Amino acid sequence: MKKNNSANHNNQQIKIAQKTKFYLFSKLGSALMIDMVIAFGVAMVFNFLLITITPPAFISDNYWLSMLYQILPYILMVIVFMALLRPKIGYINDIKASMGIIEEGSIDFNLPIRGNDELSAIALSINELQQTLDAEIKSKEKLNQENHQLITTVSQNINTPLTAIIAYLESIRDLNEKNPIKRNAYTTALENTCQIKGLINNFFEHSLDDNNEISYDFKIYSGNKIMAQILDEMTFSLEEAGFKIVLENCIDRDFSLKVDLKKIRRIFNNLVSNILKYADPDKPIDLGLILNKNELRIVQRNKTKKILDVSGEIPIESIGFGLKHCESILLQHQGRINHHQLNSLFKIEISLPIYE
Repeated sequence: MKKNNSANHNNQQIKIAQKTKFYLFSKLGSALMIDMVIAFGVAMVFNFLLITITPPAFISDNYWLSMLYQILPYILMVIVFMALLRPKIGYINDIKASMGIIEEGSIDFNLPIRGNDELSAIALSINELQQTLDAEIKSKEKLNQENHQLITTVSQNINTPLTAIIAYLESIRDLNEKNPIKRNAYTTALENTCQIKGLINNFFEHSLDDNNEISYDFKIYSGNKIMAQILDEMTFSLEEAGFKIVLENCIDRDFSLKVDLKKIRRIFNNLVSNILKYADPDKPIDLGLILNKNELRIVQRNKTKKILDVSGEIPIESIGFGLKHCESILLQHQGRINHHQLNSLFKIEISLPIYE
């Protein structure tokens, strides 16, 4: 195997060597040689005319004048060569500028092809690259549009019968008010159906969010006010469910956040949902707010239930989907989310940049 790899490597080097030409004999090198010959010829003609016109005695009597007469042809040769080279240098600058345009993401242009040398080949390659990128971008946009249409269609097809089932279960539950056993059974079925509908909606929204197909409405808010509102809502929901909340607010100054408030609320609703599902109701839920110089940190700690796990832990994967959705929302806010689990202790940290 090693011999075959070595042989292939040698063959590739031979092919590259065969394709590679010495610079002077390339098209660009030949053009530069011609320019140098023209510049040298102009300098020699100028030198001949200078010697012919100027009397020898006039030159020999002055040392510095003699030196100037000898240097003038070389100066002229450099000037002529630079003048002939100027279009090539300008073309190189155009190619460099076009690469900068591509790096900025604008590909709606074509670099002019001048001549038939290595520089024009580079320009042609850049144009081909631009066309390839343009085709790929359009293809991706088309796929995203088709994906969005498919997700929307499937979501509607699933939600329509689920909505009808929910309405049907609500009607049957209300008709069995005097029969607690049946009413509880229908209530449980109704809650499970609503939960399935919520999970399906979260799944489709997560799919659209991954494709950056959900628009965000960013506004500037007082961070103190919206965090107080969100924490009050979390505390109320959890205390209603029988949880004890221990809040540690370390914020001692005013600050602002630039967020999509609806999306941020969804993150904290997800946290509440995970607590209700997986947290041990006999242990307190710790919530902490920390305001650093450039970011707000929200820390949540809780003990988890023992759910079919030898170690008593909840596998991270069981809550990973919701946290992945939260992560995609926070990425749009230049924030981040981290979560850790050690035995039955679960910890999650959310960071949001402060608007200044």
